Amino acid sequence: MRKLSDDMARVQRGETGVRVPEASTNELGLLESGLNRMADEVSRTQQNLEEQVTQATREIQETVEALEVSNVELDLARRRALEASHLKSEFLSAMSHDIRTPMSGIIGFTRLLAKTPLEPEQREYVLTIEQSALGLMRLINNILDLSRIEAGKLALMQEPFDVRSCVDDVLMLISPLAYEKQLVINRCVHAEVPWNLLGDQIRVQEIITNFLSNAIKFTDNGTITLQVQLADKPVGGEEVILEISVRDTGRGIDETTQGQLFQAFRQSSPSTAKYPGTGLGLVICNRLAQAMGGEIRLESTPGQGSFFAATLKLETVENLDFERLMAGTACLLESEPLTRSHLSQLLEHLGYEVHFDKPLDRDVCMVNGEDNASLVAVSGHKRLVVLLDKLGSHHPEWKITLPRVAGMGALQRVLAGRKNGNHVESGTALEGTSVLIVDDSRINRSLIRHQLEDLGANVVQADSGAAALEVDLAGVTVALIDLQMPGMSGADLATTLSGVTPCPVLIAITADATARLGLASFHAGLAMLLVKPINADDLFSTICGVLEKRQAISRQLAALSGEIRMLLAEDLPPIADSLFSALNTSDDAALTSALHDLKGIAGACKLRGLHAAACGGAPHTAQGMMDLYLELALIRAEIRSEWKDGI
Repeated sequence: MRKLSDDMARVQRGETGVRVPEASTNELGLLESGLNRMADEVSRTQQNLEEQVTQATREIQETVEALEVSNVELDLARRRALEASHLKSEFLSAMSHDIRTPMSGIIGFTRLLAKTPLEPEQREYVLTIEQSALGLMRLINNILDLSRIEAGKLALMQEPFDVRSCVDDVLMLISPLAYEKQLVINRCVHAEVPWNLLGDQIRVQEIITNFLSNAIKFTDNGTITLQVQLADKPVGGEEVILEISVRDTGRGIDETTQGQLFQAFRQSSPSTAKYPGTGLGLVICNRLAQAMGGEIRLESTPGQGSFFAATLKLETVENLDFERLMAGTACLLESEPLTRSHLSQLLEHLGYEVHFDKPLDRDVCMVNGEDNASLVAVSGHKRLVVLLDKLGSHHPEWKITLPRVAGMGALQRVLAGRKNGNHVESGTALEGTSVLIVDDSRINRSLIRHQLEDLGANVVQADSGAAALEVDLAGVTVALIDLQMPGMSGADLATTLSGVTPCPVLIAITADATARLGLASFHAGLAMLLVKPINADDLFSTICGVLEKRQAISRQLAALSGEIRMLLAEDLPPIADSLFSALNTSDDAALTSALHDLKGIAGACKLRGLHAAACGGAPHTAQGMMDLYLELALIRAEIRSEWKDGI
């Protein structure tokens, strides 16, 4: 018994080789036999476990080795993807620059040529060239947009905009295409739509433009109707679901083709000769709608036209201050319901009481040019009569003609002109302003020179950075500097010019649509960035806006004591550096701290523009960052000029 007990203890301790002689014939023999069988079982179990552990270890080792190989392959794939993305970005940047540079000259000089005396046939040729060039630019922009969307780098601005003006701007540009095909465009922004919303106006206009362009392209006769209304208004009242829809009477789309419309490079027509295009427009619009919390839906029947609608989730903002022209009465003689509704809304918003009969008793009468009875009724009207007709129509016998798709701006100008008769000649808008153009492209220099001289500016030119440094900069208030130049780059030239006293306003120009201003540009003294092709209106508004802002900053700095200006000169640049660095590294804590410091110094120095920009959309919106960047750059330029004078 003692021997069996000792052997049992050895088995419990894990000794698998323990065996006892089976010599007994009584109950002890059963115990001896049982102990041996138990020892055998324990031995087999342990052996099995060891084999399983060995097998599992081997499998784990193989798995680890496979994972290591996979990690290496994934790392290589990631590096290749990053390199491919980088190369793709460089290619798009180079493509944008290399194509936009000649396109800038083609579009710009075509527009200048259109302003000269031309025969009707010549003018038609010129306009055809312009439309073709603009079509190519739209293709380039679509490809860049699609690349940004696929890379997840599409940034939507969040800024207040007037919904009706947004629609008006698109219609004024695209209506001539419809009138060429004798199509009627009806439009209506429903009364419940707020006048001002918060969102990306440019992208909203892109969706409207695409819808209307497709409707015009695929409609040979009939009407196109644009409507903007509220699809839904969530509880709380801070958001609205805006629905933008376009219905046409065109050829319609079959079900098979409908399923392909939102695929890149697919078109609804098998004949690209009759309906040219890339098929990118609806793809981009669909992605834009999704980015704005909505969607695009399509309803179409072959032979019965199509209906496209986009829903967008936008925030409401308080109505912007709007000065009504006067109190008065207006008569609107327009038979088309949507057009009548649209124009009556605009007139009421301007402060007029609108009626639809008795024109002789009203201050203003607006009459459809195709309504002969109404034309006869107002032929002897002594008060203001506005003829509503097709865009581009010319009626010498009528003093004032407006297109039926006229927007708030056009209507306001007509009625304001009646009120005060003010008029500014565009040819003298920049009179007295001296502008330096630095660009290695002779075509671009010549184009911008013509645009500026038409606005009354004095122009000095240089074909390189080195040549610009030899120019007498006395009196130069604005310098337009091309960023990509051989030899001295635009940024290096800007750095040098920013030390000149007084420092001119430095505006970068580039054909690279992917270019952005950043910390390096801030140190170089660049205040704005214009992307080619640059039209005269953008050039004029940019220069005027920047000069007005700099004058305001100069007055604000002049009101400060010399000691405060000195402290501002010492403290502001490091804060701006911290801000841009935090943006580049996505350091939210550092960004919050820099913005806090910026608001504090702006408030203490009564720099209203800087304080408003720091408290506005920056850094969460592209427009907010542009406003903030401009304020910082102009203040820094003024500080540099004063520092040179030993403040």
